[in-house]
Amino acid sequence: MLNESKKRLVAIQKKTVAVLFFLLLLSLIYKSPKVSLGIAIGGCLSILNIGVLGRIIDILFSQEKPSKAVIVRQYVIKLIVLFGTIYLLVTYHLVNIIAFIVGFSAFLFVLLLEGLFPTREPPTGP
Repeated sequence: MLNESKKRLVAIQKKTVAVLFFLLLLSLIYKSPKVSLGIAIGGCLSILNIGVLGRIIDILFSQEKPSKAVIVRQYVIKLIVLFGTIYLLVTYHLVNIIAFIVGFSAFLFVLLLEGLFPTREPPTGP
């Protein structure tokens, strides 16, 4: 069951990369590096955030008695890095904020579409 969930998450991440690529192509219309960079960094942070969260959950369920301190520490570090990165990007105006939000939300958009229209897996077996 957990292996199937990992495969599904990887498939959703691949679809997110495709959506981000499409959004990056659209951002080239504006010819603004801040817009393109905002979409790219927002999307990458979103995918990395979900990936790290998946690893933390794997640790949680792979051990019989997981150490709460280790899991909480990893989660807090993840949040500090994520919010610190967002803070630096917004404070120093390195990216377009709207483009960053669009890029960061690409994963949620793909997740919504996957929930509404799930992809069918090909049948396995003879």
